[in-house]
Amino acid sequence: MIENVLIQCEDDGDFPNVALFNAAKGFEFIGREVKRMTPEEIAGRTPRAEELVFGGVGVVRPYLAKLGCEPEPLDYPSKLRQFLGRHFETERLGIIRKRYNEPGSPVFIKPVEHKLFAGHVVRRFGDLLRTQSLPPETLVYCVEHVEFRSEWRYYCDGFQVIGVDHYKGDPLLAPNPDVVDAAASAFAEYDDGAATYSLDFGVTANSETRLVEVNDMITLGCYGLEAPVYARLIEKRWLQLVEHLLQ
Repeated sequence: MIENVLIQCEDDGDFPNVALFNAAKGFEFIGREVKRMTPEEIAGRTPRAEELVFGGVGVVRPYLAKLGCEPEPLDYPSKLRQFLGRHFETERLGIIRKRYNEPGSPVFIKPVEHKLFAGHVVRRFGDLLRTQSLPPETLVYCVEHVEFRSEWRYYCDGFQVIGVDHYKGDPLLAPNPDVVDAAASAFAEYDDGAATYSLDFGVTANSETRLVEVNDMITLGCYGLEAPVYARLIEKRWLQLVEHLLQ
């Protein structure tokens, strides 16, 4: 049972973004005690499974790691690669640097370890300068670059899509719902899959529906989902991760 919820805030007590504000309001609405805490205050606490923490990746994942409950990043699950519709690989950063000594076909790179750097498109060596402080052994996801005309986030509870929000591009251009439903069903077949998560889908220039990425609800931003629903999805994922500690 969750005793209270710690929500990341600034030094002055304000929330750094709308998602954290919505999470706090949602948890209060469903009857949870909410405490605002800075990242430093959260990091200084003795972790407890009964104390749910919500905030940025750099706040939540270390807290869960101390509990021995940090999940593997979702990003591009093997069972959903078919929905990417483009080439995907995991490679060392040093290999990517050699590959782009000369300009080449654009590829989107993203660190396997979250928050090492922001995911971005690489076309030439200069695009890799932001990663110059990282060792060549750093693992990155490499996804063939496509231009999306619109991007949408689908909030899922198991195999059910329970909310959807447009977050980029043409709001009148929506993904094929049958493709999204098929992806949710495929992901839910994981015995150890995330209980709650999001599927980000986009529509390409030639009107194909393709998976952008998968996000774990435990640190997921909110693009307009109702606050109480948002809080319940976060809590369900937290309880799944810490279940063995609450028995």
